[in-house]
Amino acid sequence: MDIRQRINQFNRENRSFYIVDHDSGRYSLCLALSFLPKGYEHFGQEAFNRYAAEIGEPVLIVGRGFTHGSGYEWEHVFAKAFEGDPDSGRIEYDCEAGGFFCYADSLSLLENFGARFRAICMDGEKFAQLVSTALKEAAKKEEQGTEREIRTEKTGDAPKEYHPEKSADSAGVIMAPRQTGLRILYEDSKNGNILSMKKEKKMHGFGLNSINRITEEYDGAMILDFGHNRFTLTATMNFGSI
Repeated sequence: MDIRQRINQFNRENRSFYIVDHDSGRYSLCLALSFLPKGYEHFGQEAFNRYAAEIGEPVLIVGRGFTHGSGYEWEHVFAKAFEGDPDSGRIEYDCEAGGFFCYADSLSLLENFGARFRAICMDGEKFAQLVSTALKEAAKKEEQGTEREIRTEKTGDAPKEYHPEKSADSAGVIMAPRQTGLRILYEDSKNGNILSMKKEKKMHGFGLNSINRITEEYDGAMILDFGHNRFTLTATMNFGSI
């Protein structure tokens, strides 16, 4: 079986996960939560809903959807599932709120990990326990500040590292925990675009700019903010008499 046949077979047998081969020679294992196929619309979501109830949070927030189950949380769960596996260090993550994405140089590696993880997802009780354990551990690490990352501010053509523990001046800086997925967020000094500096540039970086463009078309604004360990985007639009 050639590479294309192997990928097609994996994708058929492991919905809603799928593998993509890239021109760089790398492969990605994906779970596009915002575009799940028919029959899999809430794939794995029940486990995250159980976790929300377990910690006393609402399952749903009106106008925002499920409280838990973002791509960042799927990353925690996936990493926990293969904790201690020596090959897990060969996988890199690049998740978003609406999707789980990880990358590796080996197709065989992603086929193996993807099939094993999908089997766990299909075992409702086992997956629910894994979700609970993984997210509790992630929340504890966040509280301890071990998952904070350096963010940047615009200084000429290059971003300047910002260390919150060393500076009280936060003007122009957006700080966010890792769960936001915005590993580096800054304003392009040449054209003013907001860029999300993620590893696979072909697949990311369009969302914020698209939202900003749409709000401007409708005489609105896009506001980015961070507080109380939560990254917030507020979009306003004026539809007039529509």
